[in-house]
Amino acid sequence: MPLLSLQFIRFIKLGLLTLTVPMAVLSGQSRAQVSPHQIAQAQLLEDSRLMVELSGFRNLDGEVCVSLFDSSEGFPNEEGDAVVAKQCIDAVSMMPPADVSVTDVVVPITFSDLVAGRSYAVSVWHDENGDGELNEGTFGIPTEGFGFSRNPEIGTSAPEFYESALLVLGEMTTSIEMIYF
Repeated sequence: MPLLSLQFIRFIKLGLLTLTVPMAVLSGQSRAQVSPHQIAQAQLLEDSRLMVELSGFRNLDGEVCVSLFDSSEGFPNEEGDAVVAKQCIDAVSMMPPADVSVTDVVVPITFSDLVAGRSYAVSVWHDENGDGELNEGTFGIPTEGFGFSRNPEIGTSAPEFYESALLVLGEMTTSIEMIYF
């Protein structure tokens, strides 16, 4: 049957990750009759979008920079061919209303026109002093905030790409909680 239109419906909600996929509306079929195969086909026709919600800031000094990677090359903090997009926001622009604590601020960042079915990983750092670097203290421990998609456990080094990678299909939202040592 011919595809008449696409609508987006919320499909899966797992922990901090929400997946929204297009639902094919086919002539003569109810939504219940649409197969998973038809949903997947309709979804791949659409460009994908990843919405990142950042939270857990300790202050609003400097700027916040978010990088989107499509491979492990350079992940999580080196510039290179793997960086699909980078956005930096002046932290003062995130100032909450007087009755909201800085730690409760949620900053939305959107990456659009992504390739459906590709894995992406996000790294973020809070450049509190505005020097353009993630500053480190003793033993290379960051003195400024940072975070990664999927909020992987942080040990003695940054996570690998696969630990932070998200398979992006349709419209997705993920949350990143900032880490400060």
